Amino acid sequence: MNKQQKSASKPLILLLIVVVFLLTACGTRVANENWPGMTAGENNLVFVAYGPGVIAVDIDSREQLWDYTPPDANASLQFFASPDVKDGQLVFGDYGASGGMLNPRVKVSFYSLEELLGSNPVTAWTQSEVAQDRIVAQALQLEDRVIVGTADNIVLALDRESGRPLWNDPFEAGHSIWGQSANDGDIVYVPSLDKSVYALDVETGKPLWSTDVGGSVSDKVVLNGDLLYVGSFDKNTYALEMSSGDIRWKAPAGGSVWGAPAYAEDIVYYADLNGNVYAVGAKGGESIWEVATGEYLVAAPVVEGDVVYIAAAGNTELDPAARTGTLYAFSAETGDELWRKDTLKDGASMAPLFTTPVISDGSIVVAMQTADQPLILEVMKLDDPNNSWTFTPETLEEG
Repeated sequence: MNKQQKSASKPLILLLIVVVFLLTACGTRVANENWPGMTAGENNLVFVAYGPGVIAVDIDSREQLWDYTPPDANASLQFFASPDVKDGQLVFGDYGASGGMLNPRVKVSFYSLEELLGSNPVTAWTQSEVAQDRIVAQALQLEDRVIVGTADNIVLALDRESGRPLWNDPFEAGHSIWGQSANDGDIVYVPSLDKSVYALDVETGKPLWSTDVGGSVSDKVVLNGDLLYVGSFDKNTYALEMSSGDIRWKAPAGGSVWGAPAYAEDIVYYADLNGNVYAVGAKGGESIWEVATGEYLVAAPVVEGDVVYIAAAGNTELDPAARTGTLYAFSAETGDELWRKDTLKDGASMAPLFTTPVISDGSIVVAMQTADQPLILEVMKLDDPNNSWTFTPETLEEG
C-alpha cells in the first residue's frame, strides 16, 4: 500500500469509529449509514441527496421535478453530502462505490448538473480522479471554481466549468473534511476533524494560517465581518480572526457542538449534543440566553426573521426506538419557546431529525429516514406549523 492509499484508508476507519462512537454513546439509531443532505435553491426548489441519488422537489407545486442517479452507478453507490447550488449549477460529491473484489479502491466522484428547472438535468461534468475517500462535506461554488473537501483529508479546487483540478497540489489536513468551507476574497477557510481551522490561498491552495480549536470541527465555517465562527467537539464555539486565525473568544457548551453556528443580527446561535441551545454576542461571545430541550441536537440552528429553528433527534430520556423527531421554534431575542412540533405522518411519530432544515417558499423543510423509507420530507408553513404536508419520492401526502 502506497502513502496515498494509507492516507485514504486511515481517515475512513477513523471516520467510521467517530460516527459509531458518537451515535452509540448518545444511544441514537439511524436507519442508514448517514442522513440526507439538503439544500434550498432558487424557484422554490429543494435538492436532497440520499441513498442512490439526488432529487429536486418543487415546494410550491409539491412535485418532484427530477431524480439523478449516475448512469454507470453500481448498487453500492450512495449520496449524503448536501448539494451546493449557485447560478443554476448544482455540484455535489458521492459517498463512494466499491470497486469490486479485484479493485478494493473506493471510486469517489464529484458531479456538476445544469438545467435544473427541467424534468432532466444536464450533466456538465463529472470528476472521479481527485478523491480517494468518501465525500461528506458540501462543496463550495465560487465564481470560477469549486472548493471541495474529502474524507481522505484533502481540499482542492476544481474548475467550475470543466471540473479539472486548478491547484498544483491539493491541501492535506490532518484528518477528514466533513464541513463546507467558506470564502472571503482571496482566502478559503476550511474546517477539519483534526481539530483545526485552516486559511488557504484561494488561487494556490497554500496555507496561510491554522488554528487549533481543541476538538473536531464537523460542520461548516460561518463568516461575519472580520470573524469566522465554528463549533467544536471540545464543547465550545469559537470566533476566530479571519486575518490571523487568532481566537477572539470562545463560548462554552454543555456537550460537543456538532452542527455549525448560525449568525444573525449580531448574535451567534449554536446547539450541543446534550440538547442545549445558546445565543451569544457575535463580537464578544457574552451569553444572551440558553435553553435546554432535553433532546439530542445534531442539526445546526436555522434563523429566519426573529425566530430560531432547531431540529431535534429525540428525547434523551426515552429508549432510542421510541424517540421522535421534533422541530422547535424559539424567539431569537429571548430564547422563549414559540412552538414545537413532532414530525408526523398518518398520525405515527417519525424518525429523529439529524439533517439541518432549510427555508423555502415561506416554509421550513425537514428531512428524515425510517427503517423502511430512506427519505421523507415534511414541509411546514413558518406562520403555521400545523399547516404542513409530507413528501416521499414515491408519494405526496397531505399532512
